[in-house]
Amino acid sequence: METILSPLREIEDFIECENAVTRADTPVSVSGCSDTQKGQFVAALMDKADYRLIVTHDEIRARGLIEDLRMYDREVMYYPAKDLIFFSA
Repeated sequence: METILSPLREIEDFIECENAVTRADTPVSVSGCSDTQKGQFVAALMDKADYRLIVTHDEIRARGLIEDLRMYDREVMYYPAKDLIFFSA
């Protein structure tokens, strides 16, 4: 797994993000990654923080990201959005 994650540790922006998480300078917001890079980016930061929360705007993208992250950690959880019926009751 280190072979997949080690190239990120050479990128200055990733190092800044990693340092912010290590210093507990949170929350950390990251934007501009392609969909395929998001899972790798989060996985490389997983050992730096006790908890990680990833918010997406789309349930389909959330499920795709969960699939990517499960390659790195089997204990990833998905919390679905509340159904609209729940709010109207």
